[in-house]
Amino acid sequence: MQKCLNILFCFLLLGCQVIPEQEQVLPLPNVEPVSNALLIDFTGFLCVNCPTAAEEAQRLHDAYPDNLVVVAMHPADNHFTETTIPEYDYTCPAANDYYRYFGGTASTPFPTGIVDMQQEWLDYPSWASRVRASIVRRKAGYVDMDLTDIDEANRSFSFSLVVGVNNLNDSINDKIENDKIVNAHVLLWLVADSIVGAQMLSNGESTLDYTHRHMLRASVLDDPWGWAVSCEAGADAIHTRYRDYQVTDSVGGTALPLRRYSLVAVMLDADTKELLDVKQIQIK
Repeated sequence: MQKCLNILFCFLLLGCQVIPEQEQVLPLPNVEPVSNALLIDFTGFLCVNCPTAAEEAQRLHDAYPDNLVVVAMHPADNHFTETTIPEYDYTCPAANDYYRYFGGTASTPFPTGIVDMQQEWLDYPSWASRVRASIVRRKAGYVDMDLTDIDEANRSFSFSLVVGVNNLNDSINDKIENDKIVNAHVLLWLVADSIVGAQMLSNGESTLDYTHRHMLRASVLDDPWGWAVSCEAGADAIHTRYRDYQVTDSVGGTALPLRRYSLVAVMLDADTKELLDVKQIQIK
């Protein structure tokens, strides 16, 4: 199997984003975060430069652990995720839904990223500046979550979700009428961490011992665009939702321990898809 991966390297290298070494890592200046940001890393195990992008995503996450949520998505529509070997299949339907929404195709070069769900493909050297710009900009929404009744044996848990609007930035203000109603969608994702498996490396070699981080495994809600809510700006009233959820996900036929998962809530403006808030909570 590893030999097959090495052969594929020659065919797939041209589709990878190649970034000059001097542009790959820039120092992170000190900033004072005031809100949260979301970084989506579109990736595939056949992409030789994707591990470098994953390192950059992790560097940013480590720099802003309380304000940056990183989610790695493996979309089935891109050739860097194609495999007939179940153990190497890291795709999920939700990842493909978002990939198609952003205009991804079979030949879209990887690695590439999206910050705050805005429709612009970003090379990983630009992720840092976009993330910093996001976390220093006040956003209109807020999300909070609480997990209860975590049952490792039955692979299930319950959660409550609270969303509201606590302040308005300029882009939201421009579109709100006098009633100050913000229509939003709340997306809920199941994300797994520390999945050890196959990955092509930048030297053309393959490994079966690569640790994949922040991997999207499923939309917790049937609709990948989540719950629709209407929030009155500045009002005391907030939306609270409850749900019981059973984790049916497996990777290559192997069920992961529940503690390897986290729940991510993404609050978006319903019309513009502008990020209003994002929150991640570990299942433990």
